[in-house]
Amino acid sequence: MKKEPLERACELFNRYGAATTFFCRLVPVVRQLISIPAGVARMPLASFTLFTALGAGIWTAVLALAGYALGRSAGDISYLELCVRGRDAVSAHLPLVIGAGLVLALGYILVSKLVMRGGRKRGD
Repeated sequence: MKKEPLERACELFNRYGAATTFFCRLVPVVRQLISIPAGVARMPLASFTLFTALGAGIWTAVLALAGYALGRSAGDISYLELCVRGRDAVSAHLPLVIGAGLVLALGYILVSKLVMRGGRKRGD
């Protein structure tokens, strides 16, 4: 891990406190790294455990509900038929799927750049 992102993560953690752990558990990719600044900042284990459990619990519940909803909408079709229908749906809406993917990727990059550069002034 590079020094600058770790320093920025620690800065954010110190600025926003223990709640950073909760919110970062809801963000893909970042959720795996938030433990490092929490440890560097010597966050109390009880607070870390509580905020991690709440954030990870919400994330897991959202994924479980999405899986449940998809499973109910699929009905009694076979896995192969489900894959074929999914492929056909993506193919029918390919420009929308690509556009949504690009918007999500650019949004993630923009937000991560803003967050990681937020503590630095121009010319640093």
